[in-house]
Order: sequence, then C-alpha cells, then structure tokens
Amino acid sequence: ISTLQRRLAGKEEELFESSFDVQSLRSKVKLLETEREELAASREEAVHGRQELQGMVDKLTDQMQQHSALQEQADRAARELEAVTARVKELEAEHEMLLSQIETMAQEM
Repeated sequence: ISTLQRRLAGKEEELFESSFDVQSLRSKVKLLETEREELAASREEAVHGRQELQGMVDKLTDQMQQHSALQEQADRAARELEAVTARVKELEAEHEMLLSQIETMAQEM
C-alpha cells in the first residue's frame, strides 16, 4: 500500500506539473492568437493603404494623359499660328505691292 501511495503521490505531482505546463501552453496560445489578430488587422490596413496608393497612381496617370493631350493641342495651335502668321505676312506684302501699283497708276493718269 505504501508503494502504491508513493506512486500515487508521484503521479499527483506529475499531474500538478502537467497542469502548469497546460496553463503555460494556454497562455502561449492566447498570446499567439492575439498576435495573429494584430497581424490580420495590420494586413487589412496595408491592403487599404495599397488601394489608396493605387487610386492616387491612377489619378496621376489620368492627369498625365490629359496633360499630354493638352500639350499636343497646344503644339498644333502653335503650328497653326505660325502658318497663319506667315500667310498674313504674304498678304501684307501683296497689299503693299498693290498699293504701290495703284500709286504708280495714279501718277501716270
């Protein structure tokens, strides 16, 4: 009986130590679950931040395309202005020549 009592005491001590191990493991599991939840929240924030940045990139890309289109329009307008300016100079030269011819004809009469 005393041997059985000693063995029982030993098993009770093992059980007592095991309960501490179980408590320690439960604490670790809770800590890991908390860390997992924090990581999930951080991931959601990162995804949201990435989506915001992608929105900004898309907006800037659109603005760059609009700027490019406006630049092309400005370049075309500048070329057209040069052509019109050249034509105005030609017409002014023709006008001067006609005035000169009119004056010459008026003097001959």
